[in-house]
Amino acid sequence: GSLMSQRRQLLHSRAAAWFRERDGLLHATHLDKADDEGAALAYFAAGRAFAAGFHYDDALAAAKRGVEVAITSDVRFSLELLSGDVLRDAGQTDPSIAAFRAALDSAPDDGARCKALIGVAAGLRVLGQADETLATIDQAQPLAEAQDMPLELARIHLLRGNIGFLQGDAALCEREQQLALSHARGAGSVEIEAQAYSGIADSQYMEGRMASAYRNFQLADDIAKTHELIAVQAGGVPAIAHTLVLQARLRDARSSIIEGLELIRRVGHFRAEAIVRLNYSSLLCEFGLPEAALEQAEISGDIVKRIGAKVWEPLVWSNMALCRFHQGDRAGSIAAARKGATMAVETSRALLGAWALGILGLIAEDAKESGAALEQGEAILAERVVGHCHLWFYRYAMEASLNAGHFDAAEYHANRLEEFTKAEPLRWSDILIARCRLLSAHARKTNDGQIRAELLALKTVIEQADLGTALPAIEQALKS
Repeated sequence: GSLMSQRRQLLHSRAAAWFRERDGLLHATHLDKADDEGAALAYFAAGRAFAAGFHYDDALAAAKRGVEVAITSDVRFSLELLSGDVLRDAGQTDPSIAAFRAALDSAPDDGARCKALIGVAAGLRVLGQADETLATIDQAQPLAEAQDMPLELARIHLLRGNIGFLQGDAALCEREQQLALSHARGAGSVEIEAQAYSGIADSQYMEGRMASAYRNFQLADDIAKTHELIAVQAGGVPAIAHTLVLQARLRDARSSIIEGLELIRRVGHFRAEAIVRLNYSSLLCEFGLPEAALEQAEISGDIVKRIGAKVWEPLVWSNMALCRFHQGDRAGSIAAARKGATMAVETSRALLGAWALGILGLIAEDAKESGAALEQGEAILAERVVGHCHLWFYRYAMEASLNAGHFDAAEYHANRLEEFTKAEPLRWSDILIARCRLLSAHARKTNDGQIRAELLALKTVIEQADLGTALPAIEQALKS
């Protein structure tokens, strides 16, 4: 029998050689059957190729078999890291963290330990666990510095900057992303360079400087396009869409979302998909399509649950509340708005707290409940929060105050929004501020011809900007 097995081994070796340039997986499989020590490394190469093409199941299968046949600890470790990365990209966040923790236990040296720690941290970041992420990269950084690992240092600073974003700390975000950028250049990684530009944009976004943010998001997108980094492009879709909305370019935002969802689906970038569908949902309300909007919010909710991105879940509820509000389902709307606001304050205070409270302030029927929500939202804005909270909170606070006939309060919110956007005025907020002031002035002296003329002019501006939900109150005022 040994002659047969020698012959079989030889045939598999020949087949492996033939497949080397043609099919990475068959190359690895034949090496495996020939009991060749190179099989594990071949599985690693095949797994990486599958992962690069976003074929996650195939990549995982190759990595798993590679771990089983690996002889040297460094090859086994590389395969464990690959598994962790693929699991995270496939939206299996908890298994990914577990894979990196396993890799950490078997790491052959400090450089390897550093890579495994970064993998653990990247998963914790998806879960929105800020403190745990920071603690993990704080362990990784001295290892990367001692081993002189510029690529790993770039990743570490990128992650710390991402956490700065979730915590509403613009200065930390900006500083870390600048460091990530310089290390990425040192390491020759255009991928991290693009992500760092996007991170620098995040820090401007946090300060409400949306035009500057948009330019850097666009720059990151250009780099990604040039180098065919589809996953990086997909990750940038929500930010570009949202900053387009805030420049009152709603049609451009819609096109970027529809194109972006194609990319996101090709890559399977679940976190980006969840956030961009929330953008889409609020956009569809402006276009007068609350049913379609609700569907987008619900799909987003399913994805958020699947990948464990609890930090975004409050906005799912608050968005569903807005959709139901525009559908005329007041009871369902209030229940969802309460849930969104409660969750936001608990789990995503800096990221979403005031935003969700603004929505509750608008939707709540009870004057006391509405007033309390607006008061709490404004208190949170005095803390370190992400810039979009100011913009959306005041948008809803102006509306809620106008609806309640609290014109002084409405004008106060308009002034605060103007103050916040003073460094970089935004077309979106400029329109809403003008609308608030005009509606308030009109309510105080209904038959002023000058105000009427301005309302008519503003109606045209709002129609051109597609801000559909801002129209009814203007039309109502023009009737009176």
